[in-house]
Amino acid sequence: NNKLGGSIPYDSITSLTDLSHLFLSKNRLAGPAISSSHIGKMVNLRALFIDNNNLSGTIPKSLGSLTLLDKLSIHHNKNLTGVINEMSNICANLKDSPMGRYILEA
Repeated sequence: NNKLGGSIPYDSITSLTDLSHLFLSKNRLAGPAISSSHIGKMVNLRALFIDNNNLSGTIPKSLGSLTLLDKLSIHHNKNLTGVINEMSNICANLKDSPMGRYILEA
């Protein structure tokens, strides 16, 4: 909740090869939520919190390739589309996680 604006600098973030938790909730971030090309580089990501921003675009199916991801919060953004339920390993990880839920809604 830092009132950060602009877009998420994924080129810089994905260069952090050991990044495991990304918390950017409750800011004023806009632009695409995340792209397929960036997701593939975030292999150690366990938690992704980008909720309560103005992000848009499609949640890529490649999010399902993040086998360690067990916490995901993407709700309350401008216009996100995609179907998380089709990503079976993420659904299994999230279901078994202490967080126990995930939300995809505009």
